[in-house]
Amino acid sequence: MPSGSRGGAATLVQVQTGSTVFAVDAEANDTYVATLSPAISSLTNGMVVRVSFNTVNTGAATLNLNGLGAVTIKKMNDQDLDDGDIEAGQIATLVYDGTADVFQMQSQIAAAVSATNITVADESADTTTFPMFANEATGSIAPKTDASAYTYDASTGALSATSFVGALTGQADTVATITGLAPDTATTQATQPNITTAAALVSIQNLTVTLADAGANAIFGWDDTASAYENLTQAEVLAVIGSASLTAQGVVELATGAETNTGTDATRAVTPDGLDDWTGSAQVVTVGTLSAGDATAIVDASSATASGIVELATIAEVDTGTDTVRAITPAGLAGSALQSKVDGVEALADVTDEGNVIPALDGATISTATVATGDKVLLQDIDDSDNLKTVTAQSIADLASSGGAVMTTVLVPQPMLGFPATSTVGMSVNTTAFVGLFNIPGSITIDTVSFDVSAVGTAGTVDFCIYSEDGQTRHTIDTTGTISATGVHTLTLGTPFAITAGYFYLYIGTNGTADITTRRWQDGIGLSPSSQPILAGTLTVTAGTPPATFDPTVDVSATGDAYLFCRFDT
Repeated sequence: MPSGSRGGAATLVQVQTGSTVFAVDAEANDTYVATLSPAISSLTNGMVVRVSFNTVNTGAATLNLNGLGAVTIKKMNDQDLDDGDIEAGQIATLVYDGTADVFQMQSQIAAAVSATNITVADESADTTTFPMFANEATGSIAPKTDASAYTYDASTGALSATSFVGALTGQADTVATITGLAPDTATTQATQPNITTAAALVSIQNLTVTLADAGANAIFGWDDTASAYENLTQAEVLAVIGSASLTAQGVVELATGAETNTGTDATRAVTPDGLDDWTGSAQVVTVGTLSAGDATAIVDASSATASGIVELATIAEVDTGTDTVRAITPAGLAGSALQSKVDGVEALADVTDEGNVIPALDGATISTATVATGDKVLLQDIDDSDNLKTVTAQSIADLASSGGAVMTTVLVPQPMLGFPATSTVGMSVNTTAFVGLFNIPGSITIDTVSFDVSAVGTAGTVDFCIYSEDGQTRHTIDTTGTISATGVHTLTLGTPFAITAGYFYLYIGTNGTADITTRRWQDGIGLSPSSQPILAGTLTVTAGTPPATFDPTVDVSATGDAYLFCRFDT
C-alpha cells in the first residue's frame, strides 16, 4: 500500500505479516484478554482474529478484545470448550459471530483425538490375543499385552481375566471354566445348567462347596456358620424359612390336644382331630335343616327394644288398633279405616281461606291474654287472593307508629326543634366527631347518604354511623371515598340499612389528616338540660375510629350545637 495512504489504514508490511489481526493474551485464567493494533472500536460480524493464548483452558472461556467486553469462545459453532481445547502457547484463529455474539474457534481443538488406522488381520488361530483400548488422556490406541490380567484364545473362544466387575451371564460346563470371580455378594455366578454331578461343583465365588451323601433328599444351600455351601439340616432350612405369624407365612408347628384345650397358644395350628377332641366341642350343637317353624326356636320375636321376627297385621287388626306385636304394611294402611281418617284430615288441612277456618273455630273458647311482640295474628291479605297470613304483634306496632308510610327519601334532621339558619362546621381533627339526634317519621331502607361539602382543606375520607337513641347499638358504619372537592357527595352503604320510625343518632368524623367542612343546620335553641341526653354536639373518639357505643348524657359535649344536614335515599 502506498506510504501516503490515509491514517488508520494497514501498511503493506502489516498486511503481509498479519500483525493487524494478531494479538497476544497474557492472562493466567480462562478470561482471556488481548489487544489488536491498530486498536478497533467495535466487533463486526465475520471479523477474523488470531490470538496466542497464555494458559490452557479449563472448560468454558471468554475473550475480551481491546476492552470491548468478554465474549464467549465456542467450538463447532455453538458448543462450549472442554478442558484442554486450548493449550498454553497455542495460536488459534477465531471468527466473530455478531448474531450470536460469540467467537467461533476455527483452529483444530487441542484435545481432539486423531483417528488411528487399524489393520484388521485373521487371528482365528492365535491362542493368545489382546484387546485394544483408547487411552483417555491421549486418545492413543494400543493393545493391552498383560497376559496375566486379560487374554483371549481366538481358536477356542476362551476368555481369561484376573477378575470381573458386575454380573456375568451365559453357560459354563464347570465352575473351573470361569476364573477370577471375586468372592463378594455383588458378583453373580454364571448359570451352570450342565453341572449334573456333585463332583463337578467344587466352588462357588471361590468358596468351597462341601457335599456329602445325606442318605435322603436334601436341600443344598449356604451355611453361614460354616461359611460354605453344603447340604442343609432340617433345622437350618426351617431357620431360613422362618416361623409363621398373623402377618407372615412360614413354618408352623401343630398343637397337641392339651395345647388346644388350654387355648392360650398363639403360634401352633389346630388339626381337625385336635378340634374334635377339644373340650369346648360339647358347646357346639347340630342345628339341622331349618324348615317351616324351626327358625322361631332360634330367633326371638321382635319388640319395641329388640330386633327379631315380626308378623304382618291384617286390615282388621289395623282397624282395631290394639295390636302391639304385628307390623302394618303399606297395603294394609291404605285399605284400613285409619287411611280414611287421614284423608279427612288432609282435606281439611287447607286453612288459607275462611271457608275452612270458620268451621274450625266454631265452638272454640276465646280467652284474654297479654300480647307479646312475638305473638302472631291471623290476617286476610286482600292483595293476595284473600289468603290468610300470620303477622307478629311487633310488625303491627311498627306499622302503626309509622302511620303506615314506607318512605324512599328522608331529609335529616327533620325540623323538630326549629333551625333558624344553616352554618358550616369544619372537621380537621380525627379525634373529635360530631353526633346529632334525628327523627324518622316512617320506615325506609337506606341505600345512600348525601351531604354538602363547603370547603376542603386537606383531602381525605369521612366515617358515617347510625346509632340507636340511647347510643348503645351501632347499626351501620361506612366510610366515604376520598373527598377532594366541594359540592354534594353521596356515600353508598356497604349493606342497605332498614330503619323504622323513631329517633336515632347520626355520627360523622374524619379519618387520618382530612380537613373537611360540611354544611349543617344551626341549633339556635341549644336545649341541653342537666343530666339529660345531648341532642347535638361533639364526641371524643380514638383517632378516626367510631366507638361501638356511647352515652349521649355523658360522652357528648354540647359545644358543637350544629346538626349535619343530609339526605337518606332508597
